[in-house]
Amino acid sequence: MMRGAAFFLGAALGLGALAAGCDGGDKPGPKHAGLEQGKTDPRKARELVVKSDEAREAHDYDTARELLVQAERYADTAVREEIRVAAELCDEQQAKSLAPEVVETAADGKCAPALKLAGKLVEGAPTPGFTAFVKKLVSKPIEQCLAGLVEAGKLSEARELGSSAEAKKALEAADAKALAELLGGAVKAELRKALEEPLGRRAWAEALDKVDALVKSGQAGAAEYRSVLAQVRDGIAADVKAAVATATQKKAASADDLKSLDALLALGRWSPPVVVFEDDRTELEKMQDKLARLAAGGSGEEPKTTQAPAPGAEPPLPAELAAARDEMAFWVTCGTLRCKLGASKPMWTWGRVDLMAKGDPKGAKVKTLPHAAALTELGEAGGLALVEWQPALASAARRTGWVDAKALKPTDTSALLPPANALVGVRVWGPLRDGEKVYELGTVSAATGEDVAVRRMSDGQEVKLTRAKLGLARVGKGTKVLALCQTPGKLEAAVVDDVSEPPGPMSDPIVTLTCVDAQGNPVGNKRQEQLGAVRLDPSWLRK
Repeated sequence: MMRGAAFFLGAALGLGALAAGCDGGDKPGPKHAGLEQGKTDPRKARELVVKSDEAREAHDYDTARELLVQAERYADTAVREEIRVAAELCDEQQAKSLAPEVVETAADGKCAPALKLAGKLVEGAPTPGFTAFVKKLVSKPIEQCLAGLVEAGKLSEARELGSSAEAKKALEAADAKALAELLGGAVKAELRKALEEPLGRRAWAEALDKVDALVKSGQAGAAEYRSVLAQVRDGIAADVKAAVATATQKKAASADDLKSLDALLALGRWSPPVVVFEDDRTELEKMQDKLARLAAGGSGEEPKTTQAPAPGAEPPLPAELAAARDEMAFWVTCGTLRCKLGASKPMWTWGRVDLMAKGDPKGAKVKTLPHAAALTELGEAGGLALVEWQPALASAARRTGWVDAKALKPTDTSALLPPANALVGVRVWGPLRDGEKVYELGTVSAATGEDVAVRRMSDGQEVKLTRAKLGLARVGKGTKVLALCQTPGKLEAAVVDDVSEPPGPMSDPIVTLTCVDAQGNPVGNKRQEQLGAVRLDPSWLRK
């Protein structure tokens, strides 16, 4: 057996070279401090190797390694190879002298003590080569001992010992892999046996309780738990879809039906769904939202539109199941409100309209639809309209929800001046100067009922007037306006060829014009003006 502190003497004397030798390397060792660079004494080195062999045969491994370290100081290339072989024999012989105790203990079925003995051998190893020989001798017996625990059904004990620090030191890679595969197969077999009956009855709660108990006892691990949970979730998804299909076929569902569905979804252990709203607003609509937040006393900053799951949380409820749950809630709501579902018809929003969830018309809004959004009305209930909405930028799924029925019109509202709740930020024509009969352009800065404040585009001055005096300004190619054309100081008819909107808020739009005569024929060359400089005959305005 190894002798206390003497066991580590070789390392203290410079066994780095021997460590390389025991691993099969061929690196020269350090020169003796008393010898000049390049001086060797092969005869003396061989004498020391012979003495080392004698110490090894006498099982004095510490002395044998110390003598080899001394021989390395005098060795040339040929003797270094002899030193490497001698060091390897030293490692092998010592390992063979110590490993039998581990092997016998493992053969007796005493896996934990065998692992403890192997761990001590590896921890106190004088060289990496010694460690390699020890593992080669003890790995398979220990793996077979642990396999015996698996075959005896002692899965928890086998898992604990197989994943211990001692096992990682003692088992070679191939044996560790074989043990893991054996243990994994046994655990899966136990799980199938334990869960086959409740899963067959679609008793999801019972199945999860059983796998929880197996995990707690150590009979199953995280991987097995995830596998069973995946099976349960697949079953729950099928049951949810079947329940919703029944409600849809009957066109009715009760509050108890929804309660049962929620209880079923809860068994899937999903985290709350991630809420993501598609931002398809125009820049104008974003500005209107900011002004509305400021008017309400807020900071004006955008609210968060995504609710991220906590780190390490279960994945959120799948979108298809969230939609199925929403469908069931809709049929409950439809029964409560006595909704009337009929032939679909096109509708347009009149102003900005809150869209409420399909299954919860009195809950929080899903989002606010812009003025003139094209919708399809599917039915009505209690002053609400069930609509289907698919904005131009939406990609896949159409969205269905409830809106105030009074906020819809059966004709396209995009060419009409919107109501007050969508008027801020809109460009308008109006009598923005006292005593002038022509209209000019401005942007609505505030609107309350019929009272409106408009900021003139030409000079930024704010003018207050009533909504009835304004008209929607849709200035584009072909729009007829008044501008300074042929006669100095006189506004004459012109037609817009193009409007160049500014890249930033501090620049004015530029309009390209063609002046025309009374018959509408072009007169003179094209000209450019700032958009705020053009005017409009009120009789040309479409309100």
